[in-house]
Amino acid sequence: MKKNLVSMVAHELKTPVTTMRLQVETLQRQLVQRDTEFSHELLSEMLEESSRLQRLVEDWLDMSRIEAGSIVLRPKIYSIRRLLDQAIGAVRQHYPELKITTQIQEGAEFLKADKDRLIQVFINIFGNAARYRSKLEPVCRVTVRLVKDEIEIAFQDNGIGVKENYLSKIFDSFYQVEMGSDRKVGGTGLGLAICRGIMTAHGGRIWAERNKETGTTFKLRLAV
Repeated sequence: MKKNLVSMVAHELKTPVTTMRLQVETLQRQLVQRDTEFSHELLSEMLEESSRLQRLVEDWLDMSRIEAGSIVLRPKIYSIRRLLDQAIGAVRQHYPELKITTQIQEGAEFLKADKDRLIQVFINIFGNAARYRSKLEPVCRVTVRLVKDEIEIAFQDNGIGVKENYLSKIFDSFYQVEMGSDRKVGGTGLGLAICRGIMTAHGGRIWAERNKETGTTFKLRLAV
């Protein structure tokens, strides 16, 4: 795990740090030449790279809180559709091509949870559906239903899928199916581990199932 952490930290931080350094150097030259349009483009790119660094740091901090058992929840009753809509709005800023549909069963419209933390789980799952795409247009179908005394939220995507023997491992800290430094999709391998920690803190659970044709379905269950 320590070796993987060092490798991932170096790989994930190297790109945005190098990019921002080059952008600052270029911006200095452009400001001297008074090319304001190009300078604004560089500033926008720098803002995106700094946001990426912030997300990486926040992931590591969240994971440390989860492992220490110090994650704080503020649960209230919320409309599931409202939470999904907020997550969808955030995801579409980065992945406008992702098609998302929602179907909520009557009687399963509300749950008690920490709004920000549950939205964080939704965003992570939506992000995976967009990033681990196949050649098809990325799609994620969300269905919410009542299963006895629990709310089940299922996210079915049409991506590259996960092999059966990896389904339980993908929720481990720092684990990625593609572990090499040349992996096609970046990330720290903490996203799903954080999702599991948040669900556990809620007294719920999360797991993944391989679809029959293509893609993966992530399922969450929380007590009503």
